[in-house]
Amino acid sequence: MSWFTNPLGLFAFAAIPAVVALHLYRQRHLQVPVSSLFLWLSPEARESSGRTRQPLRRTPSFWMELFAALLIALFISGFDPLSNNDAKHLIVVLDDSASMSAATVKAELNKRFEEELDEQGRRTRVTLIRSGVRPSLLCGPGALIPEAREAMQNWQPTSPGHDPRPAISLARELALGGEIWFMTDHALAAESTLGDEVRVLGFGTQQANMALIEARRTNADIVHCTARLYDVAALTSATPQSNKLQIFVGEELLLEREFEAAPNKDVHFEFPLPDGTPAVRLQLQPDAVAVDNSATLYPNPDRTVYLGYQLDVGVQEAMRLQDFADALPEVKITRQLQAAHLVFGHDAAPAPAWSVVVPHPATASADAEAFIHGFLPEKRHALLRGLTFEGILWSRSKTFAPKGLPLLSIGDLALISETAVGNAVIYMINLLPLRSTLVQSPDWPILVSNLVEMRRAALQGPQEVNLVAGQAFEYRHQGRAQFELHGVGAKKSLKTDGNLRLDDLAPHPAYVLSLQEKPLVRFAVNFIDPAESDLSTAETFEQPPLLGETVLAQQGYAESPMGRILLLLFVGLLIANWLYLGKRRSA
Repeated sequence: MSWFTNPLGLFAFAAIPAVVALHLYRQRHLQVPVSSLFLWLSPEARESSGRTRQPLRRTPSFWMELFAALLIALFISGFDPLSNNDAKHLIVVLDDSASMSAATVKAELNKRFEEELDEQGRRTRVTLIRSGVRPSLLCGPGALIPEAREAMQNWQPTSPGHDPRPAISLARELALGGEIWFMTDHALAAESTLGDEVRVLGFGTQQANMALIEARRTNADIVHCTARLYDVAALTSATPQSNKLQIFVGEELLLEREFEAAPNKDVHFEFPLPDGTPAVRLQLQPDAVAVDNSATLYPNPDRTVYLGYQLDVGVQEAMRLQDFADALPEVKITRQLQAAHLVFGHDAAPAPAWSVVVPHPATASADAEAFIHGFLPEKRHALLRGLTFEGILWSRSKTFAPKGLPLLSIGDLALISETAVGNAVIYMINLLPLRSTLVQSPDWPILVSNLVEMRRAALQGPQEVNLVAGQAFEYRHQGRAQFELHGVGAKKSLKTDGNLRLDDLAPHPAYVLSLQEKPLVRFAVNFIDPAESDLSTAETFEQPPLLGETVLAQQGYAESPMGRILLLLFVGLLIANWLYLGKRRSA
């Protein structure tokens, strides 16, 4: 085995010839003419600057500097002939589920972690991996014990329920066949085998917990929320527990409601908010898990879809657009076509409006053709979702030819087609409403509703501002842009060539998305996961690896007792040289 654990440190041995060179090309003698030697107080030769090579003077200072350079080179290169430098490598996967944030769980987990560090010794190296949909390193790989302790203290589990196996796979790449620890609070299902080398440690404690399992804000500024009490004593006692729900605007208390909750029963609340109320925060009293006691709700973004039309009067009445505007949520009719998002007409509207183009009414029966069966829909397309085309009469114009991608056909005749033109979409529907029964069938409202929702999803701006942990944040944007996200930790720059999508955002009440330092939208990610809030099934256990008792991974590191000895000798030589030169100057 090599005596040097850091081969790159061998370059430090260049310090030895450098010390020799400095002594060879020391300051040359300076000649000073004097009238008499008795005026020269110190007969010792004084040297001034110069580059002339001088004979090597092997003084004690020279040898001390030479050995000091040797010692620091040995230290940097990890010289250790007495040890193989192998240290125990403790690889721990931490279940990042929110239920792990209970104070009793974290206390027991930290206690076991410290016991293992004490048992393995100070040279133990640690890698902490946080589980989740996308696992990440908390510290390491191969971090020192102080780093691992700090990371463990700062760890705040807030994830919804997830599969820990991706994190175990990451740990397996670092373990090199050694044992892996998985720290959790719930026993795994029999089919959820993590691997033969994994030791599963459970630190759960069954306890009661009150949680918000629903929190939403409607467009009419009404807050709906549901609280549930998870109680381990529910089978033997049905005694309700008292709690308090408060609604804050900033730091100001807006509403307060005291209530009693029976074990494992839901309590529903509905609060109308005053007009213009900004973000509100719902807060339950503190208990075992803190993250499920609060939720922040912002006013919903305006996602109104404006419909416009340029149709013949008979076609307009047959299509019943005004009825749909009255029935569908957040849909309005506008007569200003430049403000419309979706235009029904006999010709395509200018972009960025989407268009639904239908033919003019047929003037003669010979110009129309009717069908009652044989429809071939593209069922995977969102426009045709939920349509059956059963029992309808579809009449088409023979002079109208839909262009683009066929979505509904009969034989080789396209009845509905889709064409993308820049940011706009044109749907050509070869339908004569006055001669068809489609507009009276249940399929017609579904078709119009699908159109409206597709257009709504394409509107610029955020899709949602009140998200649940695990839900993606989506912001619709046209063209290239560089956004900034302010939230948990430092701000993050986000480059995109179009729509922005952010997955796996940690729960946080006040994310801010900015563009060129101008805030665009504020949104919240609230933790709502009934399964994680239920601590009634938590367990304390230890499941050894299926392979039997195994050992932690071994890994080589430069830090060793020999390194400390070399460093102490180096410091000692520096002090000795300083004392020697000081004594020489004072002589």
